[in-house]
Amino acid sequence: METHRIFLFMLLCFIVCAVPIQSGISNTSENEIIKISIFSRKNRTGQLYAKFHNRGKTWLDARDTCEKEGAHLAIINSKEESLILMDLFSKAPRFHEDWNFIGMTDENEEGNWMTIFNEPLNNTGFTEWNLEEPNNGASQNCGGFHGKEGKLHDLGCENIHGFF
Repeated sequence: METHRIFLFMLLCFIVCAVPIQSGISNTSENEIIKISIFSRKNRTGQLYAKFHNRGKTWLDARDTCEKEGAHLAIINSKEESLILMDLFSKAPRFHEDWNFIGMTDENEEGNWMTIFNEPLNNTGFTEWNLEEPNNGASQNCGGFHGKEGKLHDLGCENIHGFF
């Protein structure tokens, strides 16, 4: 029972959900947990816990922060999931620009974007890059997500950004 309880309340930066149709997000303060209600096509209601870190960090520090929380940087698997992140981003106070780190990188091989689980980005189901992105070669090897436009971007790993 205790293991089940820990699993249910585990804080995640982003959990992939099955076919989100509608979400409701409460207002938050700095780094507060965001509770999102998900309604699936099968008429089942579940809870998704997501966290937008609005105090920026480097990509490695963002990854480590999520891991310390028992979670991982977001991996976007669908347009619906990108819309949930955009909605969450729009309701949270921000201290950095609109770009945020997510769980992908081409650090090992330029142009070969992989998730933090070493899976090709093309296998995730979401590869909507911002116009003319990715564009900065070896200087921008970490994955970004534009919180207002809902598209991918390559970011410098040592830059400071919010993260999901």
